[in-house]
Amino acid sequence: MVGIKDNKLVKNIFWTASVQGIRVIVQILTIGVLSRIIPAEEYGAMAACFVVINLAYVFRDGGVANSLIRVDSLDKIFIDTAFFISFSLGFVIFLILQIFHESIGALFGIMGVGELIKIVSWVFVFSGFGAIPQALLERSGNFKKIAQAEIFSSVFAFILALILAINNFGAKALAASFFANVAITSVLYVILAKWRPGISWSATRSRE
Repeated sequence: MVGIKDNKLVKNIFWTASVQGIRVIVQILTIGVLSRIIPAEEYGAMAACFVVINLAYVFRDGGVANSLIRVDSLDKIFIDTAFFISFSLGFVIFLILQIFHESIGALFGIMGVGELIKIVSWVFVFSGFGAIPQALLERSGNFKKIAQAEIFSSVFAFILALILAINNFGAKALAASFFANVAITSVLYVILAKWRPGISWSATRSRE
């Protein structure tokens, strides 16, 4: 029994390390290749956009996904309640960024930031949807499936960014790439976890 657990642990570490390795390679390629195509000022606009997005990510699911991993036992009501909270928070953040993207972008004093925020804000709709199946995969130890989803989406996003950058989309190529990465990963989590959201809700379980 111990040997089986140790073997599973080694495999999980391997797949987790593989994802990190692929991410580093893709990031190096992205910076090395796209920086030669996309003007520096547009890279600056995207960096400002990511400041906003990363701050908003802190509030993405309110820690609901982590609660699914830590809780002793799960039932359908608990999972559905967690999904409702996660998706709702993601959607609220999306709406806020959609409404105030120009005002937020103006704070940076860099042309185009607001428009990039409006594009990238869509990730919160998908990340809110994908957070729960990701947590279910992590809880069951299916790190191989998580790795497969993230590796595929990372490579696809890089190719998309390259194609768009070559066709003079500038910083929008980076924005579209980031959105595609999150959206595809979230959809794959749903497929690989073999989970579908329900409509049950419990106010009591929402506080756990």
